[in-house]
Amino acid sequence: MQWLRSDDTWHAWQSFFFIDSHALSRRVSSPWGGRGVDFSNDLGETVCGPGDTLVSVAHHVADPSCSEELGGGLPGNPVTFVLYMITGSPLIEAASGIIGAGTETPEMPGRETSSSDTKEDASFGDIVRAYLTLTKPKVIVLLEIPTLAAMLIAQPELPVWWLVLVTLLAGAMAAGGSAAINCFVDRDIDALMGSRTQQRAIPAGLVSPHGALTFGVVLSVTSVGLLWTVVNPLAAFLTAIAIFIYVAIYTLWLKRTTPSNIVLGGAAGAIPPLIGWAAVTGDLSATPWLLFSLVFFWTPPHFWALSLLIHQQYARARIPMLPVVRGEPETRRQIVLYTLQMIAVSLLLFGFGGAGVIYLVGSALLGGYFLYLAVDLMLHPSSPKASWLFHYSMIYLTALCVVIVADYRISIW
Repeated sequence: MQWLRSDDTWHAWQSFFFIDSHALSRRVSSPWGGRGVDFSNDLGETVCGPGDTLVSVAHHVADPSCSEELGGGLPGNPVTFVLYMITGSPLIEAASGIIGAGTETPEMPGRETSSSDTKEDASFGDIVRAYLTLTKPKVIVLLEIPTLAAMLIAQPELPVWWLVLVTLLAGAMAAGGSAAINCFVDRDIDALMGSRTQQRAIPAGLVSPHGALTFGVVLSVTSVGLLWTVVNPLAAFLTAIAIFIYVAIYTLWLKRTTPSNIVLGGAAGAIPPLIGWAAVTGDLSATPWLLFSLVFFWTPPHFWALSLLIHQQYARARIPMLPVVRGEPETRRQIVLYTLQMIAVSLLLFGFGGAGVIYLVGSALLGGYFLYLAVDLMLHPSSPKASWLFHYSMIYLTALCVVIVADYRISIW
């Protein structure tokens, strides 16, 4: 019997037994301290392992000569079954197992992959695309926008093209490497959260866990080294801090332990404007720190709007996102509160960050509509409204960066 463990949850992926005519009342032993499963006489209404509840069993008698229910066939008759289990509190969907004398483990979607377990029929193009998806390109683009904006307002003279290119390249490598490591760490929950995450590179078998981890580490280390040797030590140091926060603080610690995970872990995504500014000037002033604060307070409303749409997937994987732990109404209220803080910080860029009237008007309009969407979602909740708020939050950040760059450049001209 093969068992895989994720935190305190046991997942029964593949099991091999012999059963006989008394199987319905037979206790099946398991590999930890004699704990086991008791099949009840009505075929699996309950499971008597400590803290475990079997909610349903679908079975199929493989031998066509055995038409009776489980336990009515010949001794050693192989039976395929699917267990839907609750271990502790969350629903765990255990993949198909085999009861019988089988010796080969059947393939199944979404299962844990070993270090060498990849699809043999995948083409080179499929593998390249899989590695690319590990880096989460859409997230990279979103992080590069405030990086570039900070570089364009750091000094009156435009930065030289190669400095912009190297800084953005290193930023993409750092973000992509961190994302790949995140995919390696979260491969167990990706297999549990449903078809959306089961199709990711590692659960789908396109990239091995070892390959993803190696890829992520190489990208991350290379990004820091590139900035250190070509740009300056401060930009490299800030990049290393961002990688550490995202991988060690958020992914390995906060994500699975507290509903405040995205608030504290979001600091990693707020560091790019600091990196962009430091790459140009070699130091940090009030303006980049205000940009950091803006992105920091922008992150929770952005992410919580998405989590409202997929909170059931997080619950299935036992990830304590805010809607799972404190409910949807409280999540919507927190979105409004963080939106107000985000708008307040954005206006500080006019008072203390050197931004002008063009920025003030643009940020007020963009932030005002953001607040309208957040309040409307709180008062009249719906999935389409949560989806639009999530997508508008990305438009907001992009447009705000365009406005602040335009304001600064126009004031110079």
